Amino acid sequence: MYTRNQTRVISIGDVKIGGGNPVAIQSMTNTKTENVEETVKQILALEKAGCQIIRCTVPTMKGRWNTIPAMRRTSNNESCRSFYRD
Repeated sequence: MYTRNQTRVISIGDVKIGGGNPVAIQSMTNTKTENVEETVKQILALEKAGCQIIRCTVPTMKGRWNTIPAMRRTSNNESCRSFYRD
C-alpha cells in the first residue's frame, strides 16, 4: 500500500494543498497572457471543468502591471484572484 509523505499545508485562496488534504485539480493556461480575452475564456472553461487552481505565466513586467488587473476586471468572477510572486 502506498503512503503519502507528511507535508505542510499551503493555502492558495480557499484551496488547501498538502498535509493530507485531498489532491487539488489544477492546470495552467497556454494562451499568451497579453491576450486577455482568450486567457479569461480559458480560465473560465478550466474552472467549469472543475479546476481548483489555475496558473498563468506573465513573462513581462508590462504584463505583470497591465494584464493581470485587466484579466480580473474582464473576468467579473469573484473566484479569479491573483497571487504575485517575485
